[in-house]
Amino acid sequence: MNALNPQTFQINQILNIKQVVQVTGLSRATIYAILDPKSKYHDATFPKQITLTSNRVGWIALHRTFFNYCRKKFMMLLSILDKVH
Repeated sequence: MNALNPQTFQINQILNIKQVVQVTGLSRATIYAILDPKSKYHDATFPKQITLTSNRVGWIALHRTFFNYCRKKFMMLLSILDKVH
C-alpha cells in the first residue's frame, strides 16, 4: 500500500483505521483514546468517525482536517520543546 498523501484522497473517500494511522502517524490505541470522552487524552478537535456498519467505522477523507490536526499538535510540541531548551 502506498503512503497516503493529499494527492491520493478522493472526494468523499472513507478512510479506515489503518489509513488514519498512516495519515496521522498516531497509533490505533492513541486515536481511540483521543476519541474517548472518558480518556485523559480526549481531544474534541480530532476528526469525527462515522458509523458504516454495526461493527465498522470510518473517517471522511478531508485531508485538510487531518493535516490541520497534526500540524496543530506538532506546533504545540515545538513550543513546549522551545520552552525546555
